[in-house]
Amino acid sequence: MGTSAPSLTVRRLILLSSVVLSTFVLCGKASRHAAADDAPNTLSEKELADGWILLFDGRTKSGWKVANKGNWKIENGILSATQGDVGLLHTTSKFGDYLLKVDFRAAKGTNSGIFLRTSPKPKRPGSDCYELNIAPPDNPFPTGSFVRQKRVTGVAETDDWRTCEVTAQGGHFLVKIDGKKVLDFTHSKPVGRGHIGLQFNSGKIEFRNVKLKPL
Repeated sequence: MGTSAPSLTVRRLILLSSVVLSTFVLCGKASRHAAADDAPNTLSEKELADGWILLFDGRTKSGWKVANKGNWKIENGILSATQGDVGLLHTTSKFGDYLLKVDFRAAKGTNSGIFLRTSPKPKRPGSDCYELNIAPPDNPFPTGSFVRQKRVTGVAETDDWRTCEVTAQGGHFLVKIDGKKVLDFTHSKPVGRGHIGLQFNSGKIEFRNVKLKPL
């Protein structure tokens, strides 16, 4: 006895089920992709295509060197220091013009900084490097300022994670904190190349998502 063809209603139900299943699979893939892109200390496919470099892998100090006796450690994908001599953890490579992204979290009262085009042991920020300060509002150069070069105001102190973005092209520097432009500075006699440095000075400082795109 032959098998009759499925009714129109059954065929419609089968087609609808296939569409729903395909949508579910695609959404699942998209969600997993987004989660991977949002993971700390990773590069998204777009960042990789755009030429970004991941400077901190979240697990080791590979590509970095300690130039002071700070207690730099890595835990849960976070690079931190809480005590020791004032000084830098710096990249082993030097860079000239670039876009730099760094997430940082500073405990209240912390004094730290992100050094640009620096030597391992800079002597005078403003002359031999650029120190993008991380400091309380009552500091002579609060968070977002270039030490000894340009003071900025309006960046409130917080215990939350913050994202710093720096564009360094020749003598022109543009700094954003959490997407807001806080500093636009041009140096007539710029330092050409140097390391990226993460400073321990006082208090607790944490870093993650350190990424750079050469220009």
